[in-house]
Amino acid sequence: MIVPTGRILQNKHSNNTKNSPTTSIFSTNHDSHLSSKMTHSPYANDNNYKETQSPSISYPMSLPRCKHNNILQHYIQLSKYYHCHEPNAGILTSLKYPNHSIRTSLPFHDIDMLPLIDLLLQHCNNNLSHIHQLDFRVKYRKQGFTSHGAIGIRELLIKSKYITELLINGNPIGGYGACKIFEGCWNNSNIRVIGMRGCLIHERGGVGSWRRSTSKWCR
Repeated sequence: MIVPTGRILQNKHSNNTKNSPTTSIFSTNHDSHLSSKMTHSPYANDNNYKETQSPSISYPMSLPRCKHNNILQHYIQLSKYYHCHEPNAGILTSLKYPNHSIRTSLPFHDIDMLPLIDLLLQHCNNNLSHIHQLDFRVKYRKQGFTSHGAIGIRELLIKSKYITELLINGNPIGGYGACKIFEGCWNNSNIRVIGMRGCLIHERGGVGSWRRSTSKWCR
């Protein structure tokens, strides 16, 4: 029988490692370093966070480490930290295939708003400056967020230099939430379009809108 010649690579943990001049193709220390680097999170010391980690949504090491993948990983980590049921598919799609709009998939509640707002507060004026439209429109109110989500949007509008359209039609933010949205718009001269039909803003929201608009133009 003819045996083909060639170098045989052996694992470090085999019995013949000490007598063999060959080296292993598996670098245990290097792999563990990369693995810890990939899964490192600013919330790693949080016991609650550790218990909720799911390996099924960890990024494979074979994916290219471009800036969009880094942002994706950041959003996934934030979703874990806030104990969201799962990262929003619409947001993941908008981040992976960049376009001018972020369109959320439904349902999208107040808890789902937290990781998105944290992500945008950090990246809205640099890596995500191409995002000009936020589309949170819902058909049924029970699928949307309330005034708590509106408070987060207010903080984002105050900081963002590039968001020009905000569509929140159908979300039951009420009069209080509407006032918060108007506060954010009052501090952002780039906003051109606001969609708030069916948001239950009632008289309180209408008065808040009028006060903000008149004070902005009369100051």
